[in-house]
Amino acid sequence: MRKPFILSIVTVLTVALCVTVAISEEATAKFYVTSNDTGNKILSGLEGVKRVENGTEEGKEFNTVYYDPNIITEEEMAGALKAQNVYIGTSKLFLLDKP
Repeated sequence: MRKPFILSIVTVLTVALCVTVAISEEATAKFYVTSNDTGNKILSGLEGVKRVENGTEEGKEFNTVYYDPNIITEEEMAGALKAQNVYIGTSKLFLLDKP
């Protein structure tokens, strides 16, 4: 009689895992900043930000941010940068669907 119970638990856990993966999204945004090291520190400390990469393009510093749009918005991240006088501009890159 324990087999059906164990099978039910495995089925529930499998379904829960599939739902979690299906809901999880990762968005990417690019912020031009006065200092990519400072921008990285600010952005990395925000809830919902998964990782931040520094870059330079034609002498302009930027941060590429990988984040969960269900937790934080691009506007909230820009606001955090603006509050520290680091923000120059934003360039939305793309939305990645995670299978």
